[in-house]
Amino acid sequence: MLRLAARSSARGAVVARRASRAVAGLDCSASSSDGTPSPRETAPSQRRHLGLYRSPDKRNLNDGTSKADVYDEAPPDMIGLGAAPPPAIKTADDMMDYDVLTDDWGVNPDDFAAPRIESEEEREARFEAEEEKEEAKRQAVRDELDARTGRGWTDPWEIEESEWYKDRGWDDAPVWSPDVCSRVSKERLVVLEDVPTLEGLARTAVPPGRTAHPSNVKDKSDYLGDRVAKRRARIRSHIDKIAGGGKIESILAMEDWAEKQDAVDELHEEVEAAVRKREEIWAAQPRFGNWIEREMEAYLLDVAREEREKFEAAAAATSGEGDDDAEQGDDGDSEGDGDAPPPSLPTPEEDASSVPKFLNLLPSGSRPKSWETDGEGRIVRTTDTIVPDILHPLSLHHRGKGGRLVEEWELSAHPGCRHVMMRQATRDVARMLWEADNRTEGERVARIMLTGKKGCGKTSALATLVASARTSGNIVMYLPDGDRLRHLGKYIQPSKNRKHEDGGLLFNLPVLSREVCGQLLHSHEDDLDGMTVPEERLGEFFGKDALRRFRDLAPDAAEGCGEVKIVDLLRAGSEKENIAAACYALSVDHLLHVQDDKPFLVVMDEFNCFFDHLHYFHGAYDEKARYGIPPQRITLFKPLLDVLGLYRAETIKGFAGRTEGGPRPMKRGGIVVATSEGRAVAGKFTSKLVEVATEEGEGDGDSSSAAALMERVEVPAYSKLEVEHALANFEVTGIGRLRFDKGSTVMDDQEVEYLRMVSSSVPQQLMEACIV
Repeated sequence: MLRLAARSSARGAVVARRASRAVAGLDCSASSSDGTPSPRETAPSQRRHLGLYRSPDKRNLNDGTSKADVYDEAPPDMIGLGAAPPPAIKTADDMMDYDVLTDDWGVNPDDFAAPRIESEEEREARFEAEEEKEEAKRQAVRDELDARTGRGWTDPWEIEESEWYKDRGWDDAPVWSPDVCSRVSKERLVVLEDVPTLEGLARTAVPPGRTAHPSNVKDKSDYLGDRVAKRRARIRSHIDKIAGGGKIESILAMEDWAEKQDAVDELHEEVEAAVRKREEIWAAQPRFGNWIEREMEAYLLDVAREEREKFEAAAAATSGEGDDDAEQGDDGDSEGDGDAPPPSLPTPEEDASSVPKFLNLLPSGSRPKSWETDGEGRIVRTTDTIVPDILHPLSLHHRGKGGRLVEEWELSAHPGCRHVMMRQATRDVARMLWEADNRTEGERVARIMLTGKKGCGKTSALATLVASARTSGNIVMYLPDGDRLRHLGKYIQPSKNRKHEDGGLLFNLPVLSREVCGQLLHSHEDDLDGMTVPEERLGEFFGKDALRRFRDLAPDAAEGCGEVKIVDLLRAGSEKENIAAACYALSVDHLLHVQDDKPFLVVMDEFNCFFDHLHYFHGAYDEKARYGIPPQRITLFKPLLDVLGLYRAETIKGFAGRTEGGPRPMKRGGIVVATSEGRAVAGKFTSKLVEVATEEGEGDGDSSSAAALMERVEVPAYSKLEVEHALANFEVTGIGRLRFDKGSTVMDDQEVEYLRMVSSSVPQQLMEACIV
């Protein structure tokens, strides 16, 4: 009750005070009579001013201003009125607008009164104004995004209602055809229709890839040399443009030597000033003058050499006019009877001036014109329709995941294209294999390891080598999935009749051995026809029961036959798991170390997976199953590791090492392996393997133990030129968003540079950037 009485007395005091002001004659009448704003006109400004300086952000400002001064400050819109007190109440309308609690004027609608009804025109006008404001904001965002560079194309920002209501499905999508490809991509793409042999691949000029960054290789000289060569070529191009406009010809025409020297000095100063103006960053280097002087000297020496060659050619033509008849034979034929010499290997200059080339791994006579479809018209993509038979057993990922070379072919809209870019690293490996097979002294074997970052094209390089080697007539054992072989062997069992060199046990992987026997038989049955193994060697690999099972499957291998065919061994091994390991071991041993009629090439991908943590365990090796079985004790991998001279330490975290006796000699052929950065292999195992296999060892006086076991070939990322040709290949084969692009990407320099930047020129990332 006391509080209510106090509140009522306070309200009464306020009303009395306002009434006294009105009686005192304060002129607060309507503006219509004397120009002074009425309470209705001043109320909105006062209402806006209510609480303006009492907001939390204003209270927290510490600018040295007194809060009392801030609170007592007059509103900005009341300063011109002399900060007069509120106008007096004169009419009933003023009483309705005055609020005694807030001491404020304003239109305070009665909560119980009927609300004002907005007309239809006013509502539509308000909606249109709000929509215009929102559309202006959206358009500003669109304009800002459209102004950015690097976008593939300008898509419509909104889907129209007519598009939403169209009843369209997958069958209504446009059908791709090679006719939608741009002329630029078709002219840029160079495809070799037939797979070349190893010799043909070795003699093909291929542009170099991007130089490996120093963080990825141990030898920094290649990267430094590449940067210096690019700098010199850029300076030389400036000199050619500045001095090649007739200035050097005028200097050569001078007779006085001193005058020539002065002209050369003036030309050098002019060139240095012009290059300094064009290359501001290089001009700040302290050795900039030396760079210009060296390149200018090399340019003048080249000019002098060209002039000397012209003079000698003219003199030879003058003196040899009467000797043409004497050089020809009696029959007038100047050509010899022998064949023309084979073309020489391409020089670095020829490589630099060449363009990237692609191989189509599908035979020209068996290229489908359309994808296979099922009964309902859906496209069927299986291993048989995607992977060429020349690359058997390369297939899709064993768990249905993407990745590797096959993914690009699977995404291609062109059913007759299985393109692989010919890289310089691939050409170098083919040259090593071809040169090793043509040696007249020493071992005719090449041992090579491919390394590189994830997605740089190691699998593509191996696939190209497999196709080229099989075209050359080599017998190729291709193991493309080392990650699967190292831990998905189903089961493992001890070998009953074979022991390791140290007397320990050897273990068989029957299921995987059966697979490899079938793969060799599928790809090279005709090449292996006629190769035989002496019958007495069967006892080294077969037990009595296994030998009996083998003879039951191979009637030609009866006791006393003298020779056993390799084809019979592989066929029996592909049919029976219990003898598959013995059939595989004997066949591979003969191909590696006995026969030399045909080169035998072993190609293994994901090789570093064999030196990771072990996945095969057996109680015969370790009763408590603490230690896994290393690959050198598994008959499937042992012959291949013996040829390389490598083993894995028999501990839980063992690293790769060299065998004591070095690599086991191989008759003819080679072995090419590649590491993988896309599998779950610890980096320490991979780096140690590469170090042991490709670097020179300490040795103990024996040169064979100190030499590197394998030659290392680094697969780099794409160069700028290779990126442009790879994008052209994506458009021609119909991959990703370039399928219906019609050349808008390949002809847009900014978009090409954007794709090269976001992919870091890595082939796999470039393909992904063209899809998403």
